[in-house]
Amino acid sequence: MDQPKVAQVPGRREPQHAREEAWREIFREQARSGQSHSAFCRERSISLHSYFWYRRRLGWPKARRAAAPAPESPKLVPVRITTNPDSSPGKGAIEVVLAAGQYLRVSRGFDEETLLRLLRLLEGAC
Repeated sequence: MDQPKVAQVPGRREPQHAREEAWREIFREQARSGQSHSAFCRERSISLHSYFWYRRRLGWPKARRAAAPAPESPKLVPVRITTNPDSSPGKGAIEVVLAAGQYLRVSRGFDEETLLRLLRLLEGAC
């Protein structure tokens, strides 16, 4: 039977800078392990409370988030609302007119799943 791994968690008698660097190494090791925080700590007999307390204290998640790319902002399209009954697609219908002049008209009682697939297809083409 394998012996459990025990992390070298620094005690209160260690200098503060040594404790902080030891915790940073523990965080790096956890990231490399691919394990969840709780599984990693349980396997190494680390207090989960202490683990998260030092993560917050050392700002570890902030540094990790800053390195991640920002999510792409949503694209906006112009919308024109008409009240002219001649240009209206019909009661309960929706019409989307694209900048190039194409339009998408959806009548009352449409199949929602089909519309979602069509929108995904259109988004990929734009």
